[in-house]
Amino acid sequence: LASYPELSCNPKKVYKVAETWGVFDNVYCPSEYTFTFLEDVLTEVMDLFPSKYIHIGGDEVPKRIWHNSVFCRNLIKKLKLKNEHGLQSYFINRIEQFLNEHGRNIIGWDEILQGGLAPNATVMSWRGESGGIAAAKMNHNVIMASQTAGLYFDKAQSKSNQEPPSIGGYAPLQKTYEYNPVAAVLDSAQQKYIIGVQANLWTEYIATTPKAEYMLLPRLLALSEIAWTPLANKNYHDFAEVRLPRHLIRLDVAGINYRVPEPFGLKDTLTLTPNISYKLKPSVTDSRIFYTLDGNFPTEKSLVYNGPIQISLEKNQLKTLQTVEITPCGNQSIFSKAMVYYRQPFLAVTNLDTLREGLKYKVLSGNFENLAQTDSAVVIDSGTNKTINVSAYKKNNAGFGIIYQGYLRVDKDGNYNTGLTSDDGSQLFLDDQLVVDNDGKHAVLNKTSLVPLQKGYHKIKIKYFDAGATATLRVYLNLAGKPQTELPPDVLFN
Repeated sequence: LASYPELSCNPKKVYKVAETWGVFDNVYCPSEYTFTFLEDVLTEVMDLFPSKYIHIGGDEVPKRIWHNSVFCRNLIKKLKLKNEHGLQSYFINRIEQFLNEHGRNIIGWDEILQGGLAPNATVMSWRGESGGIAAAKMNHNVIMASQTAGLYFDKAQSKSNQEPPSIGGYAPLQKTYEYNPVAAVLDSAQQKYIIGVQANLWTEYIATTPKAEYMLLPRLLALSEIAWTPLANKNYHDFAEVRLPRHLIRLDVAGINYRVPEPFGLKDTLTLTPNISYKLKPSVTDSRIFYTLDGNFPTEKSLVYNGPIQISLEKNQLKTLQTVEITPCGNQSIFSKAMVYYRQPFLAVTNLDTLREGLKYKVLSGNFENLAQTDSAVVIDSGTNKTINVSAYKKNNAGFGIIYQGYLRVDKDGNYNTGLTSDDGSQLFLDDQLVVDNDGKHAVLNKTSLVPLQKGYHKIKIKYFDAGATATLRVYLNLAGKPQTELPPDVLFN
């Protein structure tokens, strides 16, 4: 528009070339002059590129200029359209009709669904899967390119602050690999309209070829398996630990940059014994792993991994194992670490009297900012409950607190994941020790902790307060490595 202001709805305005990236209010005016211009451009595009499909975009079109334009309002009225979304649909339909007449088909981002989909359009669903699912149900071809499914390669590949600057967000290799573009909500007839998958690498934060390669690889290899490998044959362990290392060394030798994954086997460990053996495996064939246990970052002068690392700990001692992997050509991974903690298990309570089902509770009155304020609050209700359900107390209390107390039955020795999801603050105590702290005023937030528990009964206390529109509290306990599950009523006693 800076060069051709007559394509806008306000030709007298002086437009400036954008100096930053983003979404802009100034868009094409749907005039005959604009359509003639675009048809001339597309005619040259068709002369240059013989492909069947032409991607016309159609995303991120603010409607404010159209809404305020007398020309657009009159055009909406003349065409008997419902609103500006209908005007966008009209625009897309005009372009599609022109391209169809020349033997081409359009692809557009999922916003082209707004106001009605052009008859022969293929939808590229980027804001999630919902646009693609809607288009498939309308018998339109779909390419899934969801930014929420690990397909936006401008997002970081780990949550480490060692990753290079990126657009924001997180799209790790495993998330990319495990994506299935054929949505389960579609029936078999509708699924055939999912014709492909695409990943995107937007380059606002990418100034060099090596960085582009780093962001693409190895996720690009995972994308190929999404598109080409039958779902029943996909196996992330086989992909990442067996086949991928051999392909990455080929990239290494070819001088192509890529992100070196962290060594396999590195994970936080809570041990009930003073000695632990750590077995690691390089992510790239013929790479070397260097490690430290003294708190310093590893270098090529650090200890070299040649077999399982033996770590000895004192009671309740924490050690940090840090690693870096360096390939034969000198590429290296980010620094990775695992916490190794020798913690004595929480011992079961003995000499208990007869226990009854459920936890004792007391409801507290007040407008709380944190759980410490509940210690001196007025008790307005008390009793015994077999389930943990704070929403029942929200009906009569704008702000309130509640404390559950009793005993938790643990059926097996082991390390347990404990967790709290709450809105607002919550805390979980086991055997009088704070194990999960989710205190403070906040929206729904999940906090977890790993705790070694001995088989038997353990004292449990749950503190919670609500200071908002909704009351949410969920309490979790499960053996490490198992799915997170809420505390069942049959393990709670008083």
